[in-house]
Amino acid sequence: MLTRLLRRMLPALAWIGLCGAPSAAAQPSPAAFVDGIVAVLGNSIKAAEAALGGDGALPAAAAIIERDVAPHMDFGVITREAAAGAWEAASAAQKAALVREFRALLVHVLARLLVTNRGDTLNVLTAPAAANAREAAVRVAVTRPRSAGQAPEPMLVTVRRSGDAWKIRELRTDGVDVVRLYSANFAVVIERQGGIEGLIRALAERNARNAQAAVAPPPALTPRVLVEDACIGCASP
Repeated sequence: MLTRLLRRMLPALAWIGLCGAPSAAAQPSPAAFVDGIVAVLGNSIKAAEAALGGDGALPAAAAIIERDVAPHMDFGVITREAAAGAWEAASAAQKAALVREFRALLVHVLARLLVTNRGDTLNVLTAPAAANAREAAVRVAVTRPRSAGQAPEPMLVTVRRSGDAWKIRELRTDGVDVVRLYSANFAVVIERQGGIEGLIRALAERNARNAQAAVAPPPALTPRVLVEDACIGCASP
């Protein structure tokens, strides 16, 4: 079940991220924020096309994610919601470690998916929201070259104001929420591998394996490889 959900969620994960703004009054609409980050990513992909097609694809993609996407994600909220009840029981040091390791995992997954899906076309649709809304959902239609003739795949991005900036809170495709997806994975690891310390250790081990893979020529970027990269506490391939 978890593997199937991961496979469904991963293509959409490649496009997580929203732009911040200097003040609430100056902020464009939620849809304009999403459209802006799509444009920034598109330009970055074009500029790095040669690198993204070679052995250095993953480091190049990770640099794009770190620059264009990661600063606009609320990793603290994402990690807290994924950890669910275990978060409150964690110490301050454990919380910081969880956020650090989960952030590294998500950046790697996003980088892998950027390489895989760099030819996709994203069409940001309208997202009506009140002027003073604290949260909004933006619909995005994703068209993939390998799916020519098929209807675009739907994606729903939920953003929430954090101070004077928009931050990503939730990503949903086919009714599956990425936070709940990882929450289920976290719960299993916490139960089976020694509580919160076991989860931190499992995340660190997964990140270490991903780092080793990033310095070698990348394997074929299949759904199976993407699931292995994202799975926490899974056995090494």
